[in-house]
Amino acid sequence: MEEKCSRDKTGALGLAHTNKQPSSLSFPDTSTSTLTTSTLTHQHQHEPTGSGASVEQNCAEDLLSETSSDMETDPPLRHSIAQWATEFQVKHNAVSALLGILGEHGHSELPKTAKTLLNTCESVEHGLKSGMQYVYLGCKDQLLKHLKMYPQQVISELDFIDISLNIDGLPLFKSSKDTLWPVLCQLNLSPPTVFPLALCFGLSKPSNLDFLDDVVGDLRSILENGLEADSGLIRVKLRCITCDAPAKALVKSIRLCTGYYGCDKCTQKGLWDGHRVIYPEITNLTLRTDASFRDQSQEEHHLQSVVSPICHLPTNMIEHFPIDYMHQCCLGVMRKLILLWVRGPQADCRLGKLRRSALNFWSLESAFPMCLQGNQEVWRTLTDGRPQN
Repeated sequence: MEEKCSRDKTGALGLAHTNKQPSSLSFPDTSTSTLTTSTLTHQHQHEPTGSGASVEQNCAEDLLSETSSDMETDPPLRHSIAQWATEFQVKHNAVSALLGILGEHGHSELPKTAKTLLNTCESVEHGLKSGMQYVYLGCKDQLLKHLKMYPQQVISELDFIDISLNIDGLPLFKSSKDTLWPVLCQLNLSPPTVFPLALCFGLSKPSNLDFLDDVVGDLRSILENGLEADSGLIRVKLRCITCDAPAKALVKSIRLCTGYYGCDKCTQKGLWDGHRVIYPEITNLTLRTDASFRDQSQEEHHLQSVVSPICHLPTNMIEHFPIDYMHQCCLGVMRKLILLWVRGPQADCRLGKLRRSALNFWSLESAFPMCLQGNQEVWRTLTDGRPQN
């Protein structure tokens, strides 16, 4: 006599016999809910010495064992979504929106936010350095973490990984003096990824350069010995260290650009023209080199009390500190030229009102960053305080 183990739509298990119908078996809700993912059919040959209870028990054990094996082989949906979001660098707001849609369509077991899905750390241990609250995230850990976001094929085809550093301070609020000084690293891949290595928080800029010690120590080891990853040893090169003028003077432990020996590209002494320090010489200049900087051949250029920790890195202290394009060109030279043309004191350089009105400054809008496009306040200086139509 054949007995068939089957399950109805509600997930309950029962036995269908050719000659008689036994009472159906019921299991706890927890096991029943896990068995609704597939329909399993088992056929057993009836043995004369067996009983209906033993057949039912065998059917139940087979169903539970096969279901548990399926759960072990198939990764959970939560893990798959987290891996997808990490691999393709999906923004957290997009992941949270996707989780909300899935939750409305029967996946209530999923978390509601990307922070919960990716186990984003909410609190970290911090100490005190350079007169500020200090958090060090680790160069090696951060590099490996963000390298995993790229396809393995991209990483395996690279001879080396190119990185850049940025050190600068930024105010957090307009109503307070709270300042954040992050040490940022950028992976110069496609697309580039920016992430912090260390964070300093306080009421002013760092009192010294101790906050760079951990970053410099670990980064020096990585640049010299490479980075151990799952795919093998990866060589790392430092492309540049970008800072604005005040941050560059702090990090390199040199005079500010407003000082007589503040130029970080040549050794000429500045002149005071009654309003500011200028550097009029443009020919026959003695350029600074990495060797002359490390030897401090021009003592007036350096702060004698402090030696920059960056000097311990295998990097060029002159060439690897590029000029701050935004402040010196866009907000410096270009701003001075525009003000000279519009409001300059010299009549031979200043544009007349008719000529200014004939110029359509809004035609330049498409060449500016998106954050400035459509912002009429940017152009008030050029239009006598009135936006142009």
